[in-house]
Amino acid sequence: MRTVTRVGDIYKVTIDNGEVRFFQLIARDHCALNGDVIRIFSNHYYLDQSPSMEELVNNSIERYMHTYVINGLKMGYWEKYGTSKEVGSLNLYFRSSLDDFYPRQNIVSKRWDIWKLNDHRIHVGELPKECARYEIGTVFAPLAVMIQLTTGNYQEPCYPLY
Repeated sequence: MRTVTRVGDIYKVTIDNGEVRFFQLIARDHCALNGDVIRIFSNHYYLDQSPSMEELVNNSIERYMHTYVINGLKMGYWEKYGTSKEVGSLNLYFRSSLDDFYPRQNIVSKRWDIWKLNDHRIHVGELPKECARYEIGTVFAPLAVMIQLTTGNYQEPCYPLY
């Protein structure tokens, strides 16, 4: 059977400590390898809880990330929980550095790109202060999403500084 992911789908992730987390596929970003953009909901739940779709989409957002949701499904990291047409604001901005391919070096990059979801990338060189709050636009492997859900941190602690 063919697996299909759609914008609006909500996924459930069981964490090792018995908690459950949720995220939603909200867009595909052609500026980042056509990666799936997900929003990770802040709330943690217990295994026996079954929040409604409305409750989930009204949660605060912990982070936005790019990944390939279908790969995480195939790896068994998460399962589809439901669907909601409510995907929140798509007025999202991302940043990425051309130096992000040096994961073992803690460097200050002067090679930053910024972009609005599905808009053109703009090379800005040194990252302006107002852009430091933009989400990292790298397309993360499903394992990195799991690490984010479990620890609240990105997998790559040496992402270029600004």
